Amino acid sequence: MKTVSVIIPTLNEESSIGKAIYGVPVAELVKNRFKTTVYVIDGHSTDGTLENAASKGAVVRAAFEVVDADHVIKSDIPNLKLFLNNNNIDNL
Repeated sequence: MKTVSVIIPTLNEESSIGKAIYGVPVAELVKNRFKTTVYVIDGHSTDGTLENAASKGAVVRAAFEVVDADHVIKSDIPNLKLFLNNNNIDNL
Protein backbone atom coordinates (compact mmCIF):
# COMPACT_ATOMS: atom_id res chain seq x y z
CA MET A 1 0.00 0.00 0.00
CA LYS A 2 1.33 3.44 -0.93
CA THR A 3 1.23 6.29 1.56
CA VAL A 4 -0.03 9.85 1.37
CA SER A 5 0.69 12.58 3.91
CA VAL A 6 -1.55 15.63 3.87
CA ILE A 7 0.07 18.67 5.49
CA ILE A 8 -2.15 21.45 6.85
CA PRO A 9 -0.19 24.44 8.22
CA THR A 10 -2.02 26.37 10.92
CA LEU A 11 -1.92 29.40 13.14
CA ASN A 12 -4.95 30.09 15.34
CA GLU A 13 -7.40 28.09 13.22
CA GLU A 14 -9.49 26.63 16.05
CA SER A 15 -12.80 27.43 14.38
CA SER A 16 -11.86 26.16 10.91
CA ILE A 17 -9.38 23.32 11.39
CA GLY A 18 -12.10 20.69 11.69
CA LYS A 19 -13.54 21.62 8.31
CA ALA A 20 -10.06 21.47 6.76
CA ILE A 21 -9.32 18.05 8.25
CA TYR A 22 -12.70 16.61 7.34
CA GLY A 23 -12.28 18.04 3.83
CA VAL A 24 -9.41 15.64 3.14
CA PRO A 25 -10.89 12.71 1.18
CA VAL A 26 -9.33 10.03 3.40
CA ALA A 27 -11.96 7.37 2.64
CA GLU A 28 -11.49 7.83 -1.10
CA LEU A 29 -7.71 7.69 -0.77
CA VAL A 30 -7.91 4.51 1.32
CA LYS A 31 -10.33 3.02 -1.21
CA ASN A 32 -7.65 3.63 -3.83
CA ARG A 33 -5.09 1.86 -1.65
CA PHE A 34 -3.36 4.88 -0.12
CA LYS A 35 -2.58 4.80 3.57
CA THR A 36 -3.36 8.42 4.49
CA THR A 37 -2.17 10.53 7.40
CA VAL A 38 -3.30 14.11 8.00
CA TYR A 39 -0.69 16.27 9.71
CA VAL A 40 -1.43 19.63 11.26
CA ILE A 41 1.80 21.60 11.44
CA ASP A 42 1.13 24.41 13.85
CA GLY A 43 2.87 27.78 14.03
CA HIS A 44 2.43 28.21 17.80
CA SER A 45 -1.31 28.83 17.95
CA THR A 46 -2.61 30.43 21.12
CA ASP A 47 -6.21 29.25 20.71
CA GLY A 48 -7.53 25.69 20.74
CA THR A 49 -6.23 24.74 17.29
CA LEU A 50 -4.00 21.91 18.51
CA GLU A 51 -6.59 20.32 20.74
CA ASN A 52 -9.30 20.62 18.10
CA ALA A 53 -7.06 19.11 15.40
CA ALA A 54 -6.03 16.22 17.64
CA SER A 55 -9.66 15.50 18.53
CA LYS A 56 -10.43 15.24 14.80
CA GLY A 57 -7.79 12.54 14.32
CA ALA A 58 -4.96 14.59 12.87
CA VAL A 59 -1.34 14.10 13.85
CA VAL A 60 -0.26 17.41 15.39
CA ARG A 61 3.29 18.74 15.21
CA ALA A 62 4.79 22.12 16.06
CA ALA A 63 6.35 24.02 13.20
CA PHE A 64 10.01 24.86 13.40
CA GLU A 65 10.78 22.33 16.18
CA VAL A 66 14.22 21.63 14.76
CA VAL A 67 15.01 25.01 13.24
CA ASP A 68 17.97 26.75 14.84
CA ALA A 69 18.22 30.18 13.21
CA ASP A 70 18.01 33.86 14.02
CA HIS A 71 15.32 34.33 11.36
CA VAL A 72 12.84 31.95 9.79
CA ILE A 73 11.23 32.58 6.41
CA LYS A 74 7.98 30.68 5.93
CA SER A 75 6.58 30.99 2.46
CA ASP A 76 5.35 29.21 -0.59
CA ILE A 77 7.78 29.13 -3.51
CA PRO A 78 6.35 32.03 -5.61
CA ASN A 79 6.30 34.38 -2.63
CA LEU A 80 9.76 33.31 -1.50
CA LYS A 81 11.17 34.05 -4.96
CA LEU A 82 9.47 37.45 -4.90
CA PHE A 83 10.87 38.13 -1.43
CA LEU A 84 14.41 37.20 -2.46
CA ASN A 85 14.23 38.96 -5.84
CA ASN A 86 13.25 42.22 -4.14
CA ASN A 87 16.39 42.05 -1.98
CA ASN A 88 14.34 41.87 1.19
CA ILE A 89 16.93 39.58 2.67
CA ASP A 90 18.96 42.70 3.54
CA ASN A 91 16.13 43.77 5.85
CA LEU A 92 16.38 40.74 8.13
